[in-house]
Amino acid sequence: MRPIWRYGIDALVIAAAMLYIVAGMPLATFHGDEAMQIAMSADYWRGVVDGDWGALTTAPPYLVDSESYLRLINGSVNRYTIGLTWHLAGYAREQLPPMPGWQWALSYTDNIGLGFRPDQALLTLSRLPSTVFLALSVLFVYALGHFGGGRVGAVIATCLYALNPSILLNGRRAMQEGALLCLGLCALWIAAHIARQRATRGRAAPTAWIILIAACALTLANKHSGAAFVAAAFMGIAAAEWIRRVYIRRIVPFMARLIGAGAAVLALFVVLSPALWNDPSARLRDLLMVRAELLDMQVTVNGGALTLPERLNAIITQPFFALPIHYEAAFWGEEPDILDEIERYHAAGLSGFYPGVLALLVLGLAAAGIVSLIGAMRGRRLEQRAYAGGLLMTLCVMIGVSLASPLAWQRYYLPLLPVVYLCAACAPRAFWHAFDHDA
Repeated sequence: MRPIWRYGIDALVIAAAMLYIVAGMPLATFHGDEAMQIAMSADYWRGVVDGDWGALTTAPPYLVDSESYLRLINGSVNRYTIGLTWHLAGYAREQLPPMPGWQWALSYTDNIGLGFRPDQALLTLSRLPSTVFLALSVLFVYALGHFGGGRVGAVIATCLYALNPSILLNGRRAMQEGALLCLGLCALWIAAHIARQRATRGRAAPTAWIILIAACALTLANKHSGAAFVAAAFMGIAAAEWIRRVYIRRIVPFMARLIGAGAAVLALFVVLSPALWNDPSARLRDLLMVRAELLDMQVTVNGGALTLPERLNAIITQPFFALPIHYEAAFWGEEPDILDEIERYHAAGLSGFYPGVLALLVLGLAAAGIVSLIGAMRGRRLEQRAYAGGLLMTLCVMIGVSLASPLAWQRYYLPLLPVVYLCAACAPRAFWHAFDHDA
């Protein structure tokens, strides 16, 4: 039996990581998308308080920055939790920024003049849900790290994750990234749990499948790019099953169950997205069309899509070597207020550890971890084989999604980071086992 104090040390690491995340929240630099998310949290009052859910449905035409447009392209979880936070704190909807919250076609100064930026107290309050989600995501990183790397690996993954500057900056803002990471990592954790249960017991508990469906649906409902986590969770389970070389007569009913769970995720996603209630199939097509138009517009404004070599370069430099990106709109770099905020944020000592030699070490550990995972797929322990297959598949999915991005925007690479850290977490255990075996 392991000494209880060892678990106490792990608990202290987790608590310190969560406290560090929360402590830096008020100092995070402002982003215009925060004001838009805060303004759109008025849907919480319309739906939950007034009960007027019909007002939250959408239909064409989708004029840029109209309520219908913003409701369609944005998820519901972050906006509704902001509204709930305001409600519980005693604030009223009349204190929200005016719609659309922020106008990127205008200058920062003009947006301020229109009253789009909330005062600091209300901005900090609005950041609380995303920051809490980010702090809770530490638990899932630790749990996943423990599956593959034991206690040492779990602590390594936790520290790397909680000290990454881009994760901290984006997760602390009143945007969708904190909940995206938390809910997405929850989906990956329960998927790994299901794979391990099936490897050791031949089946997974029904409650595990229910949690998987709920986590995946909430991930999608929070931010549509959460589809990467959902795909990774389901493909990870399938990969773990394939690694175990299960007989074909067992694969067929398993795949039917997996497809059924996927259909349940899509159905629950629609239930959680009032913007899709008015003819869901048509609205889903509208969503894909409007998002494609938005991406085309962003690509055009930013000088065109990245070439394949540029994408390969961005997938390494943006998440691991580049300094944290505080804004995507270049003209923000000319605003004295924003530059002052950036300086204060970094001076506080709560913005994480910056890349350099550490990034090379992390990538080296991750490479060693990947090698150990490949070896584990041929090992005797079925649960380790299942986890290795699932994590490697997850890594492939995240790399593929990152390469598909036509823009080198740092926050688009956030889902890749915890997966790389989980691979790095597997390296110390592999080194120890190799040393112990040689001895």
